[in-house]
Amino acid sequence: MANHYLYYNDHSSRAYYCHIEHKPKIPTPAPKYEEYEVGGRNGKLHADLGYYDNIKISYEIYYHGKEPTAAVARSVKTWLAGAPGAHRLADSYDPGFFYNATATVGDITNVLNKYGRFTVEFDCDPRHFSVDGQRSEFLTNGQKLRNPFPQTALPKLVISGNGETGTLSINGETLDVGTYSDTQIVVDGENQNAYTLSGLSANNRIYGMLPSLPEGENVISWSGGITAVLLTPRWWTL
Repeated sequence: MANHYLYYNDHSSRAYYCHIEHKPKIPTPAPKYEEYEVGGRNGKLHADLGYYDNIKISYEIYYHGKEPTAAVARSVKTWLAGAPGAHRLADSYDPGFFYNATATVGDITNVLNKYGRFTVEFDCDPRHFSVDGQRSEFLTNGQKLRNPFPQTALPKLVISGNGETGTLSINGETLDVGTYSDTQIVVDGENQNAYTLSGLSANNRIYGMLPSLPEGENVISWSGGITAVLLTPRWWTL
């Protein structure tokens, strides 16, 4: 039976002589609702808030190596727990998708001072991102871009211009952009933010709806001072 591997924080478990012992259970994210009551009506009503709770995924890991177990264990703990914050998580069962996750490493069991086992639990953003959806492409004016998933994506756009104000349109929703002639503006739908490539805020240079890409066909066009658009769609599903 083929071994399967974990990918986290830009490293493969192969580099640490680790592989996955058992395919993990993948929970289904729970949608968030606001409960409220109406006088004179039985039961509670629920308003969908449009987002989901985090999920937790646990992997049982087996490792061996050319080095003594203690040295391997230290390197494994550094890899998984040594860098604070969320990182990309994927595995060889489904390498075309990843989560953004933080890791908690359980106790490591030493076997004959040559092998080891442990469980690592990941607290995951509920969105399962497509690797293909992280690829950037320059669009042509009026291009149709298809979102293959039911969930609305929040893309990142890098907008070039001639210094005049231009209008970006996605499915008829418009965003006016006061472009620069000497740098690009990054418009980030996920973080609800706009900034220059050097990191300076450009929120005072955009007006209108920030970009989103619902399921199906999306028509993207621009006019005025906008000369080019580089888009990273960030497709995701549950």
